[in-house]
Amino acid sequence: MNPADRDHRRSLNDHQPRRASGRHDVGRAATADVGEYVYSAPMGALSSTLDATFFALSDPKRRGILERLGRGPATLSQLAGPSGLTLNGIKKHVGILEFAGLVETEKVGRVRECRLGPATTLGEAGEWIEAHRRAWEGRLDRFGRFVERAT
Repeated sequence: MNPADRDHRRSLNDHQPRRASGRHDVGRAATADVGEYVYSAPMGALSSTLDATFFALSDPKRRGILERLGRGPATLSQLAGPSGLTLNGIKKHVGILEFAGLVETEKVGRVRECRLGPATTLGEAGEWIEAHRRAWEGRLDRFGRFVERAT
């Protein structure tokens, strides 16, 4: 198996951004360099931002972090305590949320403070969900009319 294919499959299976290797793989649908990470969108992906948002929201720990930050800014240590995660574990989750634009972090003295990011990425996700909800409602309405005519 080609090493690039193995890296791509591993990055999708691990659901973690891959560390940038300095080379760009040919044939990828979309890639975005963010700091030292590379996000590889699956073929047919519409938006790397939308994919990153849904991926970030897919984990209950990360959703819990967002709920906590909804009550106000917190340090990494304050987030780690109630979640039962180590400091390294919380850093990884916050990094994924930050990559998606859902959280912003800032070094304040000797600690890293986290706060909710701008709602623009959630707005894009909400618009996508609403468009697909309308499409499915239309399909189900047409199916309902078909069933009524058939009986």
